[in-house]
Amino acid sequence: MIFSDSMRCMKAVIVTYVVRKGREKEFERTLRKHWKILCGERLTTEQIPFLLRDPENPTVYKEVFEWRSRRSFEKAHQSEKVQAIWRKMMDLTEAGGIELARFKEI
Repeated sequence: MIFSDSMRCMKAVIVTYVVRKGREKEFERTLRKHWKILCGERLTTEQIPFLLRDPENPTVYKEVFEWRSRRSFEKAHQSEKVQAIWRKMMDLTEAGGIELARFKEI
C-alpha cells in the first residue's frame, strides 16, 4: 500500500466536552454541525467521527476524528465558520470543559 505525505501527517483527535446541565440536546445538534463544517472546509479525513456520551455521566461527551493534515488544525483557526461553531460549543460547555488530546497513527 502506498501512503501519501498527507496520510503520514494525519492526526487523530479525541476531544472531551463537559456540557452544561440541561444543554445536552442543543450540544448534540451543535456537535453534528461541527463535523459538517470541518468536513465542508476539507479539514478532516472522510472517516466518520465517533460521537460518544458517557452513560454514567451524561453531560460528558467524546468526539474522535482525524485532521486531514497537520496544517488543517491551523487552517481551522483561520476559518470564520469553524471559529463560530467553536464559540457556540464553548457557550454550551462548562468553564474549562473542553479538553483536547492529539494522537499520531502508528
